[in-house]
Amino acid sequence: MSSTSESLVSATRNRWVRRLFYAAGAIALLVLAVWVAVPPIARAQLETRLTETLGRTTTVESVSFDLNGLRLVVRNLVIADKTGQRPLFALDELVADVSAASLWQRAPVFDAVKLTRPRLLLARASDGRYNVHDLVDRVLAPRPPGPPPQFSFNNIEIDGGTVSLDDRRLRRKVALANLAIGIPFLSSLPHDAEIRVNPNFEGTLDGARFTLKGSTSSPFGDRKEAAVDIEFDALPLAGYVQYVPLPQSLKLADGALTTRLKLAFVSEKGEPRTAILSGTARVDRLAIARSDGSPLIGARSINVTLGKLDPLARAVALAKVAIEAPDVDVRRGADGIFEFGRLWAPDAGAVGSASTAPVATNAVPLPIPVAICVTSILANRASPRTSAALPSARSRSNVPRPRRGPPSRPSNVMDVSYLLLRNALPMR
Repeated sequence: MSSTSESLVSATRNRWVRRLFYAAGAIALLVLAVWVAVPPIARAQLETRLTETLGRTTTVESVSFDLNGLRLVVRNLVIADKTGQRPLFALDELVADVSAASLWQRAPVFDAVKLTRPRLLLARASDGRYNVHDLVDRVLAPRPPGPPPQFSFNNIEIDGGTVSLDDRRLRRKVALANLAIGIPFLSSLPHDAEIRVNPNFEGTLDGARFTLKGSTSSPFGDRKEAAVDIEFDALPLAGYVQYVPLPQSLKLADGALTTRLKLAFVSEKGEPRTAILSGTARVDRLAIARSDGSPLIGARSINVTLGKLDPLARAVALAKVAIEAPDVDVRRGADGIFEFGRLWAPDAGAVGSASTAPVATNAVPLPIPVAICVTSILANRASPRTSAALPSARSRSNVPRPRRGPPSRPSNVMDVSYLLLRNALPMR
């Protein structure tokens, strides 16, 4: 009996040993298959998807994935421009630490992302169109309403980045080089990743060095905050805004930007992370002209106190907007349509033309709630071209009357304290 029992125990033990051996072998084969087969498949899929999505040939030298550390490495990615003769974007290496939370979040979640020597080569033709114009139009195209995309990118680092612009229209070249950028996180869903990167932005602009470094507070508490100050003093906008297309070929003739802003990355245990921009921004000597050079909009100064701008939560709160000496030239065509309606209408004619094309009204709502608490306007009574329309008590009974100021206050100052919520901003 004893020998029989021992033989049964031995047979059972050997059976379990064989099962464990087979399981270990299957796991080893799976790891080997992932290590050998997945990278070339992923490389081919990455090239195909990016080529189809961007309409530009994309090549990748290699893709590797470490199952032990869940690290994805992409080397020498190059996206050609539409002509295929020169690259539009290239980078030496992309290293991304994938989080297991991607499985249950059903969204891309990365604990760390690092880009080494990314290079973006922009060009503007003599007609003013950029080599990425079609991509920008696609991003700004109307989309059906829906929830914002879910993602979480943490510990973002960019090392040795370059952004160059070949402006053939103005026959000049602009280069942002040696960019070193640190972003603690960009996240639209809660994910408790360890944040090791402080906000940082430094590099050179046409050879001139600039640095924006952030600070970290309360690193050991439940609430962690990293902030960077964004300060400009009378930055001339005309030289930079010329690269941002304005409606109907409008031109920014003058304007100087002064900012005292703070960008804070706030992480609190159990709460969604936020990236909040707050502070003040002022534009002095604002002057916007038509394509023929005639003035359209001007102001001595526009001062905005930003209570909170949270791009991840799609929320904007303006604590105060103060406009001093606004100067607006209002024109109405023979068809009764105001010029401002034509400026933002798609495929509208030239400014001031007598075209009777109807203004499109199918604007797509942009789901960004805007809160404006105080508006202050110091009118320019000396300008014969200024036209102002204030809300009347009859047509806007829900808007409180302007508050009465102290007796010494000028009579041409209007303060309106109310909360203005707009869940749909027109966008064309």
